[in-house]
Amino acid sequence: MGYHQAIPWILAAIISFQVGCQQQVEGPDPQSIKKQSTRDDLNEALQYIDALDDFDQEQVIDLTVYYLNRWIAPRSSDDQWNRSPLIDSLPRRLKDIRFVSSVNDQKFSYIDVDHIHQCRWLRGISNWVSRTDGVSHLEHWNQLIPSSLDAQQREKLVLAAKLFDWTIRNIQLDPLLDPSQDNLDRSWNLAYEATPGPGYTMTPQETILYGHGDAWQRARIFMLLARQQRIDTVMLSIQRTPDGQPTPWLPAVILNDEAYLFDTQLGLPIMTIETRQLASLKQLRENPAILASLSAENQPAYRVRQEELPQLTALVDASPFAISQRMLMLQKQLTGDKRIILAVLPDRLGKQLRDKHAINTTKLWNIPFEILLFAEGRERLNQAGTATPQTDETLYRMENELFRPELRSPLLTARQRYIHGRFENRTEEKGQSEIPGAKPLLMTARKSEKEIDGIKEIPQLQEALQLQQKPGEPTQAWQERIIQAQLYYRAIKQYATYWLGIIQLEEGNYQTAMTWLQHAIDDGAGNPFFQGAHYNLGRCHEALGQVAEARKMYAFADSAQHVGNQLRSRFLDQPDTETPKAKGNPAP
Repeated sequence: MGYHQAIPWILAAIISFQVGCQQQVEGPDPQSIKKQSTRDDLNEALQYIDALDDFDQEQVIDLTVYYLNRWIAPRSSDDQWNRSPLIDSLPRRLKDIRFVSSVNDQKFSYIDVDHIHQCRWLRGISNWVSRTDGVSHLEHWNQLIPSSLDAQQREKLVLAAKLFDWTIRNIQLDPLLDPSQDNLDRSWNLAYEATPGPGYTMTPQETILYGHGDAWQRARIFMLLARQQRIDTVMLSIQRTPDGQPTPWLPAVILNDEAYLFDTQLGLPIMTIETRQLASLKQLRENPAILASLSAENQPAYRVRQEELPQLTALVDASPFAISQRMLMLQKQLTGDKRIILAVLPDRLGKQLRDKHAINTTKLWNIPFEILLFAEGRERLNQAGTATPQTDETLYRMENELFRPELRSPLLTARQRYIHGRFENRTEEKGQSEIPGAKPLLMTARKSEKEIDGIKEIPQLQEALQLQQKPGEPTQAWQERIIQAQLYYRAIKQYATYWLGIIQLEEGNYQTAMTWLQHAIDDGAGNPFFQGAHYNLGRCHEALGQVAEARKMYAFADSAQHVGNQLRSRFLDQPDTETPKAKGNPAP
């Protein structure tokens, strides 16, 4: 029995193995629909949106769509919304996506709820990151902000930097899948054929959930987090051929007359040489030495050349849902602690870029549209019984099974709680039972090696997991199921161990974080977060002023972020110290 045949048996047994990890929660009562006459439709829909992580999603989505459409049906069109002319510059196959033709519709569909849910996740992360203060691994950003900025701009840029930092620490970098000019010029066809390519193989929500992504997926997370805090960003790209698609480069944070640059491939901001502060696009254009400083020893030159800077194109991250009229109408109703940014008006940003930043071309980024083509392509091939094109086997081969929403496993629930900043157990109301936080759930998800080994040897455990040999089942097939079950639970343990380290780092508990991260490294290269554990362990050492130890972690070569880590190591102080904070210039 192969891997994909064995997994359903494992999945069917997981909940029984996790007794005590997660209470079985029933979804909202559909009969509440009958009470509609005494309730406000929008408030009802918002209650279900808040419940998307806690209840049966299919049922909640049905009710959310129902109430949103009851709310919007009698409303007039929004006078501030116009169909963006940038849609017309999309490649033909992207313009023909059915969701693009419905941007002016005042009717919500099931996929709209996915967009709202994703924005709610992004809002949750950006909110608690914005409140994080007094931890050493973030203090250095204050020293990197140009002194020329006024207080409001400084506050925005510090927040943008913290969101960038969160992205780099939480999204382990995967290599880009062949971003050649030829592939860029036909990427929508490749996505339609379900051929994996750079940027479009995962939604931002999946990138956050799984904790890894390529440089473009990282860029999207950073930009969408910033959007939730009303910080304007674009993806700068290089127009390398007259009629071809531009090559995405890096995100730029737009603050009035300046654009500050954050490189998600390097995992570093672009900085000036003299003052070691965040560099603006204007400074980069004026000083060729800045780009030259971005290549590490014995590594190729930086991927963008000075002479290419006049050919910049700004790419706006805007899915067909984000540029729809219904999302703008809904966004305007969400205020206070319900506020979520659901919509973007790309044409206003394009004018600002032309007038103040000498970027004359603004386009919609293809990636949010190609994600839809890629997902539809995979579904089409699956229904036809055709194998979907695959890249080389990766460390993440079990992740779809690990995060199956219907299982409500502690690992999935812990990730959702982390996204909303709920690290510890808490009680909503007096007399209620505690709601588990991310840390206790991750601890619960980790099974000991003795337990995992016991799956092979202990009949009672096999029976509890529904892994006992079935009547008539060949012994070899049964043994394969046992092996796959052990691999599955070891994968859960690896994810949980790494994320416990990440949470401790977020809280500034560096010694504790280092213990968990070292466990991930001790697993060896088979750990899916072997690279990220090296980087984040380096960040812990750096926060404690242990520069030599940090350098050892950053010297780890088997990482897609190796060049950026080399540059980060270069920025650190020369002598090692053991003080709580290193003196001198910090790394960005």
